Amino acid sequence: MGKKDKDSVLDDYAKLKNEIIRDKVNEIFRNHPKDHIAKMEELGFVYFEDDDDYEEIEERNARPENQRQRDLIAYLENKKKLSKKIFESYSEEKAAESPNYQLIRKYYKEANKNLKSLLLYGLDNYPGRIDLLSDLSFFHEFENILSILITYYTPKIFSVFS
Repeated sequence: MGKKDKDSVLDDYAKLKNEIIRDKVNEIFRNHPKDHIAKMEELGFVYFEDDDDYEEIEERNARPENQRQRDLIAYLENKKKLSKKIFESYSEEKAAESPNYQLIRKYYKEANKNLKSLLLYGLDNYPGRIDLLSDLSFFHEFENILSILITYYTPKIFSVFS
């Protein structure tokens, strides 16, 4: 058997082995969706979580870049009271050409009560604003506020059908 034949046999073996592994992995995901990690480890795979949470690093390093952002952060950190100006700062930041999302994102993740108050203030004063409804829905991912979401979405839904 020549070198070329050995390479061909080894290539065929590698392809077959990869097909078998792929089939087993597909079977695990199909038949064991809730415990796929343990089943994959039984096949010899090693599970590990990525220790680098890039969003968390971005959020930790984010700094206010202008007065609007400083005012907004001061409010979110209980150093200022909610006002129309604070709400406008939030709205302007979200509408900015390059919003500093990483600066605000951490307040969503911690379900900041001031952020929730800001969103509700906005919806009370500007009912049906889709951007605020969307922000409130995102906030709901971090604090269960389903009844509040229903309250603010309901008028919008009924107006669509009127």
